[in-house]
Amino acid sequence: MSTDDLLSKRALINTYLQRKPHYLSALSFVNLFLWKDFFAFDFRIIKESLCVFAKNNMGSFLYFPPLASSPNPEAIKTCFRIMNERNTDKTVTRIENVGIGMTYGSAPEKHEQSLKLKEYCYRTEDIAGLVGNRYKSKRSEYNRFVNVYPSCQFLPYEKSMSGECLKLLRDWTEERGSTGQDDLYNLMLEENITVNKTVFENFELLGMVGRVVKVEGKICAYTFGYPLTKDMFCVVLEVADLSMKGLPTYIFREFCNDAQVRPYKLLNAMDDTGIPNLTATKESFRPVLMVPSYTLRKKTRVPSRHTAIFTAENVVYMER
Repeated sequence: MSTDDLLSKRALINTYLQRKPHYLSALSFVNLFLWKDFFAFDFRIIKESLCVFAKNNMGSFLYFPPLASSPNPEAIKTCFRIMNERNTDKTVTRIENVGIGMTYGSAPEKHEQSLKLKEYCYRTEDIAGLVGNRYKSKRSEYNRFVNVYPSCQFLPYEKSMSGECLKLLRDWTEERGSTGQDDLYNLMLEENITVNKTVFENFELLGMVGRVVKVEGKICAYTFGYPLTKDMFCVVLEVADLSMKGLPTYIFREFCNDAQVRPYKLLNAMDDTGIPNLTATKESFRPVLMVPSYTLRKKTRVPSRHTAIFTAENVVYMER
């Protein structure tokens, strides 16, 4: 599917997404667009539900659950049938990015929901203010950066900055890749470069907000995000010079204070990809919601140890 063909589906996707409340970052047109270089997308209306199939060299899967205002379990049944017909390897057949209450009553005796990861959500005003003892260390990091780099500037991203941002990204990727991580992690880093390039070139077209930090005229960090719902903003990218202490805290706080971000009550900073140091960083900013994402598959004979039942209790509220 060409870029223009995919863009022609934006209104359709947004119409269906607005019919039910959601929190996951993947439930957006922007997220779908950012992965266009990795998947061929197939859009179908099945049982009055919008179904988006994603295909790569491994096979075909449903990118997120069928979207509908009037849920129909038959849509899930039909989607599994279509995927099984397409896939030689039936283990590829699945529905990704399933949020709370999105199985639409699918037969529990036939399907299992496996927990993937949880996304970290914060009150925007908490990060913008960094008020109180729980943010004492973050205020210290922020103030240290400002004191050490008094010439720092927080500026809107412009397309002319793409080359400098790409160089920063490659340096960041090289340093991250040299820490002895496994092959899967290094593959994720390479895929991340492609996603970043897509953002650099299409941020205006997608309605994204992009900002950079300059110190002495040089870009040392950048971040991008997009409105996920009327109340939640999603931060999809953040890259910073790892040698500059306090810079990640500085750009995160400034982004939350930005005029285009501050009006949103909540901020989704996505998941931690299972990386311990990233987990520690995201937890240190005191999330108020941990929103789980599940994968739905045909039930196997051996139940998954992560099998979950979709109830409101699966959303972990972390009030501190």
